[in-house]
Amino acid sequence: MTQAVAITRRTRAISLLLLLACLVALPAAARQYSVKDFNEQVTINANGTVEVTEIIEFRFVGSYQGVYRTIPVEYTTQQGLNYTLLLEPISVTDDSNNALKYEQSRQGRYIKFKIFVPGAVDATRTVTLRYRLLDAISFFEDHDELYWNVTGDQWPVPIESSSAHIELPYGTTGLRAIAYTGVFGSRAQDARVQIDANTVEIQTSHPLSFHEGLTAVIGWDKGFVHPPGPGAKVMLFLRSNWPLFVPMITFCIMFWLWWTRGRDPEKDAITVQYEARQTHTRRVRHAR
Repeated sequence: MTQAVAITRRTRAISLLLLLACLVALPAAARQYSVKDFNEQVTINANGTVEVTEIIEFRFVGSYQGVYRTIPVEYTTQQGLNYTLLLEPISVTDDSNNALKYEQSRQGRYIKFKIFVPGAVDATRTVTLRYRLLDAISFFEDHDELYWNVTGDQWPVPIESSSAHIELPYGTTGLRAIAYTGVFGSRAQDARVQIDANTVEIQTSHPLSFHEGLTAVIGWDKGFVHPPGPGAKVMLFLRSNWPLFVPMITFCIMFWLWWTRGRDPEKDAITVQYEARQTHTRRVRHAR
């Protein structure tokens, strides 16, 4: 009898724990979001800058204040130097072209946008993010190239459909393109690529899962996109590798402080002067 009572109590305790777990899980399951469509328009200008427009359609279940968009911008060259895509935000708007409040921060090799979306409660909302890249083009000896992570690879939710439209200057020749899908480093090519004159159209073949993305590699003949001049190259290099110059700048500042304030004041030189000593000789006459 005692054993039966113990089993009954244990069964009730397990049932109670399962009920509590279900109650805790219900709100989480009822609150979620996904990316319904990710469409990106990329314009490669003749001066080497790249303008990007992202039109992202979100589906919200439950109540949300906003979303995050994380863009990879920092890479490492074969020489071990930092290669940073210098990104300038232009605007963040909703589907009615109303400006949305956003915050921008740097986290590791990513730029993170926190975008506030009003009315994101059991609804579908569209966010349009526009920005400019100053140094995204790679200039090789025989061709120029854009290697671009279209969607990024930090989405914590699936992307049901993603596409990209890349446009180059009119008359560009030798245009070729390839698209990769999947997690970071994946070589899967589950996307359709179509080239027409100076444009490239890319469309994924299936939804992207957690932390999967779409990457485009576009190449073309030289002479249609102009590299930056020597002065601009120096400025871009300094902006990408500014941490290398922190010790030098610190040394210059400390040296200036020492030179102007830290040295002992100069003292007048001490000159030793000598006076000629006069010797008085007294003659004594001896009487004879």
